[in-house]
Amino acid sequence: MWRGLSYGVTDNVLRGSRSLTIIILWLWEVGTDLGPASLNLMILGSSVKFVNHHGSSKPSYIKITEKRAVQAIMGMLGSAVKAWHCAAAELLGRLIINPDNEPFLLPFFPQIHKRLVDLMSSPAIDAQAAAVGALYNLAEVNMDCRLKLASERWAVDRLLRVIRMPHPVPEVCRKAAMILESLVSEPQNKALLLAYENAFAEILFSDTRYSDTFARILYELTSRPSNKFTAARGVWGM
Repeated sequence: MWRGLSYGVTDNVLRGSRSLTIIILWLWEVGTDLGPASLNLMILGSSVKFVNHHGSSKPSYIKITEKRAVQAIMGMLGSAVKAWHCAAAELLGRLIINPDNEPFLLPFFPQIHKRLVDLMSSPAIDAQAAAVGALYNLAEVNMDCRLKLASERWAVDRLLRVIRMPHPVPEVCRKAAMILESLVSEPQNKALLLAYENAFAEILFSDTRYSDTFARILYELTSRPSNKFTAARGVWGM
């Protein structure tokens, strides 16, 4: 079924992730007739990097342009096949943290952002985890993502829901809390996020695992007033 199997897509290139292997094989399937540019997806520590070999004598594993590769991953992320959602979100999270990939991913950031937020409400806990992990990486490297997340009430609500449920993997909840912390670090977001002051305070006092993070969030949210309204509410301290 998968043509990539006969072209040397092996564990030497794809180490330790069945999900990533599924994606690479699917990328090969959709991308073999897309021109001379060849692409290797290489696992570099915890990140994935697009590598072009124009005119190289080295064997190619996938003949596909960077743009088409991202389109293929986005196709899987929005596919009706739910089993692919986690794998696609996981791979996007790895691609995002490698700065060499930014030129290829930047045009897709709005689509990536929207789909990852959608996945946070998925009943599949592995897809939720992958979406939170990818959003965490995206918010770390992209200010537009931080501004957009804070401006969308449904996005903030879903981050809070991951923590309150809670998600069965504590690291996922921790990353959701750290995304919220990164949002409040943007001065433009503070007026929007003040609407969640009570929700943040509730988690601060009810869950000791994330109390330090939410103490910092509340301190940052109210201790540097940008207008009279926030000055009146700046009551939280460390």
